Amino acid sequence: MMGDGFLVHPNSGSVVAPVAGEITVQQGHALGIKRADGLEFLLHIGIDTVSLKGAPFTQHVGVKDVVNPGDLLVDVDWQQIKDANLDSSVMVIITNTNDLLAQLEVKYGNVSAGAKVGTATAK
Repeated sequence: MMGDGFLVHPNSGSVVAPVAGEITVQQGHALGIKRADGLEFLLHIGIDTVSLKGAPFTQHVGVKDVVNPGDLLVDVDWQQIKDANLDSSVMVIITNTNDLLAQLEVKYGNVSAGAKVGTATAK
């Protein structure tokens, strides 16, 4: 509904930037990154984690900060999310898919933080 993307099932307490760009949204459980070509990425950390009011999240970036792939964005206390019986998946969604996304290729399987998981091409 929000656009094309993929899920990451994290195995560490850090969430890193999937792309280079400017932070446009920083709300604890969600971050927005806009690439230079205009593609907008939303990282939603966990499902229904807004209900935790930011408790499990330690932010390392703010709005207007510029990040590169692999830069630390947020540290997460996954145990708090598990204790609340919430899903710990991280959604990476291109929110302007209909307007700007030409192609999205995603590598499936295990990857390390900062490793390339795919390619998003703008129109």
